[in-house]
Amino acid sequence: MKLVITGASGFLAGELIPILRGKGYELVLVSARTNQLTIKYPDLVCVNYTKLDSQLVDATCVLHLAVRNNDRKGDLSAFREINVVQTLAVLTAAKSAGVKKFIFASSLHTLGLNGPASDYARSKLEAETLVLNETGIDVSILHMAAIHSSTFRGKLAVLN
Repeated sequence: MKLVITGASGFLAGELIPILRGKGYELVLVSARTNQLTIKYPDLVCVNYTKLDSQLVDATCVLHLAVRNNDRKGDLSAFREINVVQTLAVLTAAKSAGVKKFIFASSLHTLGLNGPASDYARSKLEAETLVLNETGIDVSILHMAAIHSSTFRGKLAVLN
């Protein structure tokens, strides 16, 4: 199965790629920072977003991990640029290429009882709404909690 992973230079992708490779998936890694990916994974296809369309051909699934995370500063427009605009662009490209499944990594921050409490959460909720309203492609949303491995990053790095 051909799996396209966006945000492939991020922390979560870095944890998932070795597992998925071990299970035999054909991986295509998409990132704005391809230099580090091609060094780390010289035997995998590593492209930036300008080459995404050509890599979606014959893909079964897109795992959309790209995010402007809540540990980065920015106003709503900065969060929207990656979390909404880029998500919609990747979703549209996947649908146009005939990809069957789109998995969107979102956040528990969108599920607050009083609505999203930050620009990050507002942007993720807006993207969720767009993804869920898309037709012609099977979509799933993963509501992620804080993610860590043997060490913490971002706001949780103080716990190391």
